[in-house]
Amino acid sequence: MLPRGSLPSTSAATPWRATRAASTSGRGGCGMEQFLVDLLERPDLAEALIAKVAGFTTRLALASAGAGIDLLCFYDDAGSQAGMQISPPLWRSLIKPAWKSVLDAVRRENPEARFFLHSCGDITPVVADVADIGFHVLHPVQPECMDVAALKRRLGDRIVICATLGAQRTLARGKPAEVAAETTRLIDTLGADRRRLVCPSNRIQPETPWENVLAFERAARGHPLGDGHRHPSGRRG
Repeated sequence: MLPRGSLPSTSAATPWRATRAASTSGRGGCGMEQFLVDLLERPDLAEALIAKVAGFTTRLALASAGAGIDLLCFYDDAGSQAGMQISPPLWRSLIKPAWKSVLDAVRRENPEARFFLHSCGDITPVVADVADIGFHVLHPVQPECMDVAALKRRLGDRIVICATLGAQRTLARGKPAEVAAETTRLIDTLGADRRRLVCPSNRIQPETPWENVLAFERAARGHPLGDGHRHPSGRRG
């Protein structure tokens, strides 16, 4: 077990992403298209499948929290770059309660646990719901389709907003000077409070020039987070 304060984390199957996978795998899989139809035409069936996955997620998360892991990371892509994969009302009626049940169970086991949600794509309509459920960090705020400044103004006091440098465009295809300028702009957008993280929007792509990675790193280090922003180990962020 890692020492407390070193931010160990775990990833788990999640209500939306894993349910989609379950619907398309194995002999019993109905296929992604049919699952989306079932969400509307047979919601009881879809809800039962979501509950099954949420139950597995809860057991894994509880085991992790019980082992002393204090940051649980969940990956549940609910958006595309053109919008959400299902309507916000449908997400709220089926996916949000599943998430709440998972987080509530972990909080009963470990009230100090922290929760990180990764969801690619534009999930702007439900970011407030994500904060309501109790997630502490949202990653990424994808620059190709989301407005980090608007979200920071509206919800920055409720959830840590990851201001992410576009891994698809700026980081992979821009010039080093463009990468540095965009990194600085993101840091300035978030301001000097404690609720900010600056990072790439996803894994660094293989075609990304190393010069761009270094430009990002230098620009980020050139804007220290201040005395109130320290790594849990005690060293500067």
